[in-house]
Amino acid sequence: MKHSVLSVLLIVGVSFGAWAQGAKRTTAFNYMREAKLDKALENIEPTIEHPKTMQDEKTWRYRGQIFSMIAGAEEEEYKNLHPEPVLEAAKSYKKAMELDSRDSYKTENMMALATVQAQASFYGGTRFTENQYKSAYQNFKLAAELAEMLGVIDTVSIFNSGLAAERAEMIPEALEQYQQAMDLGYMEGRLFAMVAQLHESRGETDKFMEVIRAGRAAYPGDGDLIKLELNYYLLNEKYEEAESSLKLALEKDPNDKMLHFALGVVYENLEKKDLAEGAYKSALVVDENFHDALYNLGAYYFNQAVELNKAANEISDMKKYNAMREEAIGLFRKAEPFLDRARAIEPDNRATLASLRQLYAFTSQTEKYEAIKKEMDGE
Repeated sequence: MKHSVLSVLLIVGVSFGAWAQGAKRTTAFNYMREAKLDKALENIEPTIEHPKTMQDEKTWRYRGQIFSMIAGAEEEEYKNLHPEPVLEAAKSYKKAMELDSRDSYKTENMMALATVQAQASFYGGTRFTENQYKSAYQNFKLAAELAEMLGVIDTVSIFNSGLAAERAEMIPEALEQYQQAMDLGYMEGRLFAMVAQLHESRGETDKFMEVIRAGRAAYPGDGDLIKLELNYYLLNEKYEEAESSLKLALEKDPNDKMLHFALGVVYENLEKKDLAEGAYKSALVVDENFHDALYNLGAYYFNQAVELNKAANEISDMKKYNAMREEAIGLFRKAEPFLDRARAIEPDNRATLASLRQLYAFTSQTEKYEAIKKEMDGE
């Protein structure tokens, strides 16, 4: 008989425990309706650990609501109840959907996740501005994941999660997110350039060139990628490779001024002077106000003039000296209009100003020389 009584007592005890947790959940719900979020949180938390309520969809749905309200709270006493309320809200709603085997509350939970998605994006931005980059990464990543669940590709959040991870020095995570964004075409060639420079800053030359090549294949006329590739080839004196890649790119996009300009730089380094001159002129046909091409073409004639002048100074025969000197002055005159136009576009460019000052001195343009000298001396 004692055994039977004990069994009854155990059954009653278990039933009461289950009832108590159910009551806590109801209490949490009522506090939530009254916007007393501290009390709501206090009562809902035990229910996610109790065997009788932790497997109930309603438990997690209520918890998701409470954390979503905490995330949107303006009162200091509530918004600081948890360091990552958005992450907890999403976790709860996902668990609720997992337990909702009949999809009885699927619409309700999906609508709630849409709200949480917006909160995650907002939290990510807030945490980023507060330099809490790891938290920003987690929230931006969540925003992208929830958007995908809702049938939307949130490329901005994917990119932002990568940027936040990079700032947090979580490089593998940053590269993973950047790769997703690149695969989706976000920012086009600029993102490839950004990722390549990240590898370069870490001394990962092979990875740097791998990304550059992938970017060039996808966006053959992208100026940033061309410059990065060109700089790599120039630093490593791989001019033939640069020439080949630029010619191929020009076949696909003959009206890209940057490609013509880059080819001119390569030709100069390959000592193909006439071809360099032609490449710069081709860039100016596309854009007559292209500063870099104007400056380089002017510098092309200017440098030839300087070399001729040096050679003339080594000649003792006055007739030959004067002839070579006149030829040098002619080249200086040829350089002048291009350098003048470059200066008009970028008036404070010191390299252009220095070239013009020397040019004016060689060609005896005293007034122009004095004026530009005063300008450069800050008078």
